[in-house]
Amino acid sequence: MKISTANIILFAMLVTIILTLTSILLSGADQQVALSTLHSGKTIDANNRLIPYGNGLYSVTFTPTGLPVGDTWSVTFHGQTKSATPHYLNFNGHTFFVPALITFNTIWGNYSFSVTPPSGYSANQTSGLLYVDSNMTVPIAILKCHCVTFTQTTLLPHVEWGVTLYPYGQDNGVYKSADGPITFCNVSNGAYTYIAQCYHHPRQYWGGGNFTMSGDDLNINVTLNLNGIINSHTNENS
Repeated sequence: MKISTANIILFAMLVTIILTLTSILLSGADQQVALSTLHSGKTIDANNRLIPYGNGLYSVTFTPTGLPVGDTWSVTFHGQTKSATPHYLNFNGHTFFVPALITFNTIWGNYSFSVTPPSGYSANQTSGLLYVDSNMTVPIAILKCHCVTFTQTTLLPHVEWGVTLYPYGQDNGVYKSADGPITFCNVSNGAYTYIAQCYHHPRQYWGGGNFTMSGDDLNINVTLNLNGIINSHTNENS
């Protein structure tokens, strides 16, 4: 009995189709078994990834402390921004405080967030990363920022001078100048370094020091010391 080439090709095609269908069916069965496997109280998929129960969403709630009534803050979580304002609610002759909680619903994973406090305030945590695999609460402390004012009496009145304010140990300072007192506002609690300077031709004056903000406004008297005489060629110490 002769078997034609066409029959051989047809038989090979049928075998290939049968093997492919069998592989698909077995793969689906394996995935179903994997999906039904429990690991530490959670379901895992065929790629060993955790799948949350229920609708697959977890809540991430940011809770502020120190936020004044009537002031608004906001949180950006994975690109989505929400705002809230603490307030009082009168109902049936009773007054209830409504905190400014901000909640996001998301699936498990790693997420970034940032916090924007109201003007005149800072936050103990302005940004961060979260790994979400359950419902979680993130406490955020809102801190009142204060002002620090620098005053010098070394120079004649109405002579312009400047102050650079640095967080202690850092080099990213903020510079301001004026012909009178110099004030920096929205300064959060912490340690700072300042450098004062004045170029009152032909002389230059310098001063500086350290201080700590701890919840109150500060007034600092600055002594400017004659540092040198400036001209186009030399800088001689006097």
